[in-house]
Amino acid sequence: MKIKSKLITGASLLTVVPVITVSLAMLWVASDRSGKALQDQARNRLVSLREATKNTVENYFTMIRSQVQTLSNSQLSIDAVNAMIPAYNIYQGDVGAMGAAGKKKMAQMRSELTAYYSGVFTTEYNKDNPVAKTGIGTWVNKFPDATVALQHTFIAANPNPLGKKQDLLKPDNSSFYGIMHARYHPSFLEYQQRFGFSDILLVDSNTGNVIYSVVKAIDFGTSLKDGPFADSGLGKVFREANKAENKDLVAISDFAPFAPAYDNPAGFIASPIFKKDKKIGVLVLQINPEKLSGVMTNQNRWQEIGLDKTAQSYLVGADKKMRSNNRRLIENPQAFQEEAKQFGMSAKTLAIVTAKKTTIGLQQINTSPATKALAGESGFEQYVDPRGTTVLSAYAPLNVAGLPWGILAEIDRDEALQAQSHLRATLINIMLGSTLTVLIIGALLGWLFAKMMVKPIEETVLAVKDIAEGEGDLTRRLDDKGNDELAELATWFNRFMQKLQELIQQFNGVAGELTTSATELLAVSDETNTGIARQKEEMEHAATAINQLTTTIADVAKNAELAASGAMQARSEAGDGKNTAEESVITIQGLSSTVERATEVIGRLEQDSIDIGGVLDVIRTIAEQTNLLALNAAIEAARAGEHGRGFAVVADEVRTLAFRTQQSTQEIQEMIERLQKASKEAVTAMDESNEQAKKGRNFADETGNVLIKLTESINQISDMNTQIASAAQEQSVVAEEINNNVVGVTEISNRTAAGAQQTASASDNLSNLAVKLKGIAGQFKV
Repeated sequence: MKIKSKLITGASLLTVVPVITVSLAMLWVASDRSGKALQDQARNRLVSLREATKNTVENYFTMIRSQVQTLSNSQLSIDAVNAMIPAYNIYQGDVGAMGAAGKKKMAQMRSELTAYYSGVFTTEYNKDNPVAKTGIGTWVNKFPDATVALQHTFIAANPNPLGKKQDLLKPDNSSFYGIMHARYHPSFLEYQQRFGFSDILLVDSNTGNVIYSVVKAIDFGTSLKDGPFADSGLGKVFREANKAENKDLVAISDFAPFAPAYDNPAGFIASPIFKKDKKIGVLVLQINPEKLSGVMTNQNRWQEIGLDKTAQSYLVGADKKMRSNNRRLIENPQAFQEEAKQFGMSAKTLAIVTAKKTTIGLQQINTSPATKALAGESGFEQYVDPRGTTVLSAYAPLNVAGLPWGILAEIDRDEALQAQSHLRATLINIMLGSTLTVLIIGALLGWLFAKMMVKPIEETVLAVKDIAEGEGDLTRRLDDKGNDELAELATWFNRFMQKLQELIQQFNGVAGELTTSATELLAVSDETNTGIARQKEEMEHAATAINQLTTTIADVAKNAELAASGAMQARSEAGDGKNTAEESVITIQGLSSTVERATEVIGRLEQDSIDIGGVLDVIRTIAEQTNLLALNAAIEAARAGEHGRGFAVVADEVRTLAFRTQQSTQEIQEMIERLQKASKEAVTAMDESNEQAKKGRNFADETGNVLIKLTESINQISDMNTQIASAAQEQSVVAEEINNNVVGVTEISNRTAAGAQQTASASDNLSNLAVKLKGIAGQFKV
């Protein structure tokens, strides 16, 4: 990724990350505080609901307590009991079912009542109970005749359908009970319907017989002392109230399945009836559980009192079973069935709940708030129910007329904190919008900032790239205006380029001088080769002459004249040889001087290349220091975290530039080393040429001396021509010596020619190296 892209990305991140961080922090704080506020609000609402419902329930039981006391102490109840006790006792006789004559009629009544129990009542019972119950008709076998007579008249023979038996005011007989029933029934019926009781019963305190019932359930006429329902809640409250010594006592029983109510839950409240100071009976009110449940559910209108979808209040008895209906059963029976399984409700109990459409006395509540409420504690708690749902619960004990109940107001936490979810969603939308806006602005500013930051770097890159790949323009300079690090980088780059330009210029000058010297040395070598070739040719001529002289020495005596002529010619040729030898000496001396000058030039070239190497060492040191500074800058930027990321990128680019500078310096170093190697080879070759030239000069001196001696000898031969004959033998020896000397001179000439050839080859190599050096320097524009 390029620095420009990194700067844009970094600027975007520097703007977006703080926004996201702040937004997330605000989201967390708002969510946390709103959650706490909403939970506190839910707590206050639940506590208020709990207390309001608790007061309503307590007021309800206080009301029915007052009602049972008022009604039991009313003259209506006193008169009704006082009249119906004897009416009950004589009813069997009034309907002609007594004595031998009445046995047949009693048997018929019992048979018809049994058929009613087995038929109509059992059918209705099985509707409310998933498991069909049989043998209900056998209960009639245990009833006394008085009970059978009353139930036959007011239940089995009652023309009104089941559930409407209270509509019978007076039976079709002239019984005293019928007359009393017609007198008091309307008042009790009105009271029962007005206040919503399931039934109102009058019980004889002596016998325990239910002498009156408004709705005429099958408990009517039975004995609560030894009858089939003596152990029910009805029998319990009767016995407690019947023990009272004063008329203000009130007995109450908890809700429990009651057979006359098809085993639906029923509760009872009772108070004794006194006639003056004598207890004559007990008034029992059968509490309608739906009435109490309606108090708890606001008649199933939860939302009217601010309860949303899952909020509800309910009662729990000492057995941890509900004493009011579960809202979920009322609103969504199908969903309740699924939840009931999660709560661990047995299939049998669930079937009963589904059939009866009530959870009163059936659904077990095994939660911590319920346990604490029944233990007498009040408070607020959050718990996870068997559904895996977190529930907020406000709980408190509820002691009504001695019943150890608990009251709970609950709501699912998700619903209670639903506003928090809406707030979170709103904040998230705002955060996303803000983040997108800031990202766009940050990216735009980052692009502008990156453009300003990267432009000098791009110029630096282009300059270095041009040096590395293009024309090698060392005259190019960067804009070093400004006080920032990029301007400082440009300044030091320009100084480096200036120094490198000066070095290359010096390099070009040295290469030019080396080229000129190599050319001159090559020319001198050519002249030396030419002179040596001529010397060789002359020496060959001298050798031939001496050989001829040697072959003719025997004929000297006879050919003295010819010898004189030959001597003259030898003197002339010796003079020429001397001149040639002197020219050779002069030429070799010039060659030696030229070689020494070339050696000095190449030595200076070698020293200059060493100086260039030193400069390159300085450049390499600067590059290494630049790399180290960039590394330190990157470390400091890393310590700065996100705020230093952009500078870390710049530091990284500076390190890259320093690295490329080191590479370029290394390449130049390698070129210089090759130049130094070639210079050393040239110096070595020139030293060898110089030595050969010195040897050639020595040999030329010796040749000159020999030729001088030869000239002197020839002069002597010319002077002593007359003595040739006598000195023929001596001349033969001298000729042999001359011949040997000429051979030596020839060998020296050959060696001189070989040295000159080596000098020419070294000069040619030096010339090629100079051309290469100039070509290398020519790659840079200075």
